[in-house]
Amino acid sequence: MAARPFMDAPIPVDNKIITVILQYKGTPYTILPSLPILPAPNDTAFALDYNSKLRSLNTPQFPAKVPHHIDHHLFYTIGLGQNPCPTCQNDTQLPASLDNITFMMPKIGQLQAHYFNIPGVFRINFPDRPHVPFNYTNCAPYN
Repeated sequence: MAARPFMDAPIPVDNKIITVILQYKGTPYTILPSLPILPAPNDTAFALDYNSKLRSLNTPQFPAKVPHHIDHHLFYTIGLGQNPCPTCQNDTQLPASLDNITFMMPKIGQLQAHYFNIPGVFRINFPDRPHVPFNYTNCAPYN
């Protein structure tokens, strides 16, 4: 298996290819896999085509209980910043934010919490607009 990040923005990131070899029981060690040909890191058409093939995990065991009536509209902003980081690739860290709040990796995934009925992982009171209005199109750092 091989993978690398998709990045269509002109921001320097670690574009290294990651690989793993799965050795199935009974397979001779003399059989060596070849590295697949991967699309370019900025191949938007390939990424969109791949995403269009993703399907729901909806099964009788894990039904996708989604609302069919929209009763709430949301306005939120997603941002990607650049922070100096001497130990990072290209001396830059790329923090992501939602409504100007930096993303923090959750301890439990939301799909895992949904499928296994783990409470307290997500809330239904997501705000319908940012708590503090700010210039949503300004590239200058937020103060």
